[in-house]
Amino acid sequence: MCVCVCVCVCVCVCVPVFSPVQEGQEETSSLTGQAVVKLQQLMPRARVVYASATGVTDITNMGYFSRMGLWGGGCSFDSFATFEKAVSKRGIGAFELLAMELKGIGCYVSRGQQSRGTAADAEDEARLAG
Repeated sequence: MCVCVCVCVCVCVCVPVFSPVQEGQEETSSLTGQAVVKLQQLMPRARVVYASATGVTDITNMGYFSRMGLWGGGCSFDSFATFEKAVSKRGIGAFELLAMELKGIGCYVSRGQQSRGTAADAEDEARLAG
């Protein structure tokens, strides 16, 4: 009997509490960052969806995008550090080109969100949290 298990890992990152793991700087990474990287290593065949409010606005926030094929074996950059250095020195224009390329190959989706016309009730939020 063959059992097929499909796993999808969704990584939603709150940038203020997340510091991605970078080679040689593991001690400066948050526990969340370390857990995200470890989870990806433990589940090499799992599909991964990365969700970030900052997207490609700051390359350092992409440190956990290890499954995107931007660095590592068989890529132009051997590590995130070399990728970050190459893109960062080219400025915001490089960030824009990177986002366009990732969108073009279907690896990146960017959407604007608007809160106009929405409302929240503190009582409902407290009830849901408890």
